[in-house]
Amino acid sequence: MELVCGIGINDAEYVVKPQVNGKRVICPFYKTWHNLLKRVSPSVRKAEDSSYIGTSICEEWKYFSKFKAWMEVQTWDVEGYQLDKDLIKRGNKVYSPEYCAFVPDYVNTALLANKKGQYPLGVTMWNAARAKCFVAQCSSRCSDNNSKYLGYFTDPFEAHKAWQEAKIASLQMVLDEYRKAIGFDSRVEQTFLDTIQKIKFDLNNNLETRSL
Repeated sequence: MELVCGIGINDAEYVVKPQVNGKRVICPFYKTWHNLLKRVSPSVRKAEDSSYIGTSICEEWKYFSKFKAWMEVQTWDVEGYQLDKDLIKRGNKVYSPEYCAFVPDYVNTALLANKKGQYPLGVTMWNAARAKCFVAQCSSRCSDNNSKYLGYFTDPFEAHKAWQEAKIASLQMVLDEYRKAIGFDSRVEQTFLDTIQKIKFDLNNNLETRSL
């Protein structure tokens, strides 16, 4: 049996890409599984998908039928929902039924945070004509990626503290919306609660939040 993406086994008892009225139709379960295999397979992963380097798939899910059986009992057929591997267990690199969930896209991106150069999270340096100052920004809404301007600061850590306060409010907003979502998962909720508490602790103790 030929391997799919070099690692998967299509053991479906039906045609996953049938012709319907002269058009090729792909089974949604197979499409999701195939996209997952492409992320974790070094031989087919795109160069720009560097965030998936080091990821893998559990032995069970290398069989399409096993993945399909899991996906059938998940909330997956809602617009904007994405398969996530590391909201339930932060830093997780293995796609498996224990740590994967389908979540709204705004939930999937809420805990992303990237440092820009040497400055703390949420902070960039702005060169004015007469002085150097630091700008703090944070996502303003749970359903988009727009950044909210938080002000100019002469000290990068003061700018970071403004970001911490705004990030706490932003994550709480995301969590409040997610609690009303179809397919709400209490394990994802706990990750948000833990992250909010972590940032609060850092803020109250004058510590830099280095990651989410």
